[in-house]
Amino acid sequence: MKKINLIITAGIAATKAKALVTLLQGTFIVNVYASEDVKHFVDFNTWELPTQIFSTKKILSAHTTGEHISANTEPNLTIVYPATYDFINKIAHGEADDLASLVLAANDSKTLWFPAMNEKMYLNPILQKSKATLLQNKQNLWLEPKYGRLASGIEGLGRAWEPNEVDTYVQSFFTQFDHLTNKKVLINLGRTRAYLDPVRYLTNGSSGIMGAELIKWAHVFTDYLEIVQGDVDVMIPNTTHQVVTNQEMLTTMKPLYQECEIAIFCAALNDYEPKQYSADKGDKQSELVVALQQSVDVAQELGELKDKQINVIFSLQDEFDLTKARRKMFNKNADLLILNLKAAMGSTKNAIQILNRKTDDVVVIDESNKSEVAQKIWATINQYLSLEQSCCTIARRKT
Repeated sequence: MKKINLIITAGIAATKAKALVTLLQGTFIVNVYASEDVKHFVDFNTWELPTQIFSTKKILSAHTTGEHISANTEPNLTIVYPATYDFINKIAHGEADDLASLVLAANDSKTLWFPAMNEKMYLNPILQKSKATLLQNKQNLWLEPKYGRLASGIEGLGRAWEPNEVDTYVQSFFTQFDHLTNKKVLINLGRTRAYLDPVRYLTNGSSGIMGAELIKWAHVFTDYLEIVQGDVDVMIPNTTHQVVTNQEMLTTMKPLYQECEIAIFCAALNDYEPKQYSADKGDKQSELVVALQQSVDVAQELGELKDKQINVIFSLQDEFDLTKARRKMFNKNADLLILNLKAAMGSTKNAIQILNRKTDDVVVIDESNKSEVAQKIWATINQYLSLEQSCCTIARRKT
């Protein structure tokens, strides 16, 4: 059985931890580590569960801390539930002054963070900075809290996931990306520039959030990830290549594309660029007419070089026009096309439809935060690979 370390921290949602442990124990071996002040919310003496529960007090009185820190190298997954304001900031600043934080300091497994707190605490810039710090470590995965009724009685962002929701997520965690394990992935994201002169340029309103979420989830299943980034409004940890123009994007991606197995074209590239570039910044005029020409299409150029790669492209439209999307998918030699609407640009939410070239199926994903959308995109790619593998197996049997 797979092993899970569950770290419970001192928040009101800690009262739900017993139900979570009960659910997880149906499939996993679960060790529970409690932060120092959890005792104010949970009485572990009432837990009649076949699981080991470790606290700082128990370790110091009956065990050596080192024994349980060494055991920490064994879990297949670590869960922090609930992750409180205090605990998140403590870990982000490298503190390890109780057993729960020591376990995380010595942890090398994937870690799921389930924050739960008051909305104002969650949106506090200090907390958001700590979140960004944690996500610089690719083993950490952040699950956004729910919107709903909080302990204070008000409606807001910060509600803990329910135990059954966490259990469902964890159950699928080990299977939803099984065909993606250690695949060589290439992702582009962000927006490019098309310069008129040394200071003026054409661009668009893409924030890079969707690409950032795809990268975050890619770290769950692979260590082979190349990132080519234009301008973005969010921090992208571990970016490997920074570019400015469409041509730079193409030049950088070409050699990387030859080596990759999956290419995700998430960047919002300029469709047009000035026909003529001025080396000097001209004086301001009452009217300026600029002749434009089509910019290089990176997805199409690399689609022409496609061998065994899986190409996944994005298409931004005014409405979900599947006929136009299918035409684009075939013209660019893509395997999957992700159709999204202009309302998604700059937003933290997205609603998409995913077209499958092989089966002509359409996966509809209703409006969700972009992290959830990214997860479902990768799950769809995983299903595509599963189908492809099944077809290859059948073909081999026939021969």
